[in-house]
Amino acid sequence: MTSPDDPVAEPFFEPLPPSPAAEDQPPVYVQMPWQPPVNVVPVSVGGTVELARTDDTVVAVTGLGVYPAGVAFTVQTWQRPGSELVEDQWGWRNALRVGVLLEDGTKIGAAPDQGPATVDSVPETPRIAGLSGMGGGIHASMEHWLYPLPGGERWTFVVEWQARGIPETRVAFDARPVHEAAAASAGPLWELPRPPEGREHGWFGYAG
Repeated sequence: MTSPDDPVAEPFFEPLPPSPAAEDQPPVYVQMPWQPPVNVVPVSVGGTVELARTDDTVVAVTGLGVYPAGVAFTVQTWQRPGSELVEDQWGWRNALRVGVLLEDGTKIGAAPDQGPATVDSVPETPRIAGLSGMGGGIHASMEHWLYPLPGGERWTFVVEWQARGIPETRVAFDARPVHEAAAASAGPLWELPRPPEGREHGWFGYAG
């Protein structure tokens, strides 16, 4: 306990600066093609699809969220304790590669550089975009966005993880339930207003 005359009793922190004036601009709502729609509830499809397994590693898709515009899926990995990657485990040379092969031979995710994407255009050839990830050590998960929704009744998941001794591995996938879910989607909850002209809408610039 200190007395009012004790210098220690004086406020420790300096006053905070005044809050900056709010910008006189309305919020901007922009739907990025490389992200799942922000105004649509996805339809869940399927359970776990094991993509690869060794004595020390398991890779699996653990659920799909289907939209008319594409499908979000999560890839999870497990590594035996004591065998996990330590040095440069997040480096691209050690990374798990994931792709989808379509019936017509289209390779989605085969090349690391897919070219630029813009807010107002959807690519003719489907792409896979990374969304968010978590974990490390012996377990990790990564969300992916496959867009636009590919056609065909049969897809093939393709994985490769050289750092974990997993060569290129292909797993057939029945895509018919995905297309049924996309057709059953209720669509947008509400329409998004068009963004104002002259505003930037890139990765960081689209926010109000």
